[in-house]
Amino acid sequence: MSDRFFDIAKNTKVLEELKSDLLSTVATLYKAIVKGTQEKIIESLAAIIILTYLIGRRLGVKFFQIDQAVKEQLRFAQNKYTDIENWFNDISSLKEYINDMNNGGKE
Repeated sequence: MSDRFFDIAKNTKVLEELKSDLLSTVATLYKAIVKGTQEKIIESLAAIIILTYLIGRRLGVKFFQIDQAVKEQLRFAQNKYTDIENWFNDISSLKEYINDMNNGGKE
């Protein structure tokens, strides 16, 4: 068998593992929300973000492309999530945080 076949098989195996981990981590997040343990919520959210980047990479998406897509979607999020924005300013806060993060700042 060719090296290309093994590369495709290896990539498929890793992708399936990452997808399974993502699903498991989302379940862990839901449990943490019910139990109210903030540390586990933060750990789960961070793991979901990391797994999302890794899945994207296995699918041929570069990290910066995901970042760009997030920024692009944020431009429309204020219209999609009007209640969240009007009540809490979460979208504006996230946009500001991402802009600050890109400029070397932190929250």
